[in-house]
Amino acid sequence: MKRIILFVTVLAFATLTYAQKPANQATPEQRATQITKKMTQELGLNATQEAKVKEISLAAAKRNDAIKQQQKDVKTQLKESETTRDADLQKVLTTEQFAKYKQQKEAKKQEMLQKRTEKKDTPKK
Repeated sequence: MKRIILFVTVLAFATLTYAQKPANQATPEQRATQITKKMTQELGLNATQEAKVKEISLAAAKRNDAIKQQQKDVKTQLKESETTRDADLQKVLTTEQFAKYKQQKEAKKQEMLQKRTEKKDTPKK
C-alpha cells in the first residue's frame, strides 16, 4: 500500500513538474520515458511495472498536451473575437468615441492586471 501511495505521489509530482515546462521542449514520448526512468530508479520497478508505468505516463502526457492545446485555441479564438468586435465598433463609432472606447478598454485591462498582481501578492489564509 505504501508503495502505491509513493508511486502515485511521484507520478503526480513528475507530471506537474513536466506540465510547467513549455510544450515544445519534449514530445509526450520523451517525457514519458524520462518519468519512467526516474520512477524506475527511485522505486525499483521491475520490467513489467516499468512497461505499464511508461504506458500510463505516455497516455497522461498526451492528455495534458491536448488540454494545453485546447486552452491555446480558446485564447486565440477569444482574441480574434475581440479584434473583430473592435473593427466592427470602429465602423460605427466616431473617431473620438472610438479613441475614448480604446482608452477605457486599456484602463480596464490595467485595472484587472493590478488586481491580479495584488491577489498574487496577498498571503493566503
